[in-house]
Amino acid sequence: MAYLLSKDDSVSWLGSVSHPYEWTQAVDAARAVTIEAARRSRTVTYGELRLAAYKATDMMVGHNQFAGLAMGVNRPGDKCLLSAIIVGANTGLPGMGFLPFARREGFDQPLPTLQRMVFEHFKLDRE
Repeated sequence: MAYLLSKDDSVSWLGSVSHPYEWTQAVDAARAVTIEAARRSRTVTYGELRLAAYKATDMMVGHNQFAGLAMGVNRPGDKCLLSAIIVGANTGLPGMGFLPFARREGFDQPLPTLQRMVFEHFKLDRE
């Protein structure tokens, strides 16, 4: 669905600078979808996040803006990187920039450990 929307010339493109209010809505929607996946101990795909952002704003997140959206789901109070469970549908892995980002943020564990931390933090029976 997100792919088809990206090919529709009538759909506007979302950017953090050009549309700050809508960008905040898109990040909040992406975070909500990612938390819901984490509660079920599953990953979430780029397409699912793009679709959530579109549903929240009627605008598409472009390829160049996607990393900002994915990083935007993280919150310091989580004590884990929620974005660790955002993956490509074809690979089942985060993008190439994720691990360097995680290291810069002070998370040097292997990806499976980072994902397990997210699942544990957000699991349903924790609340």
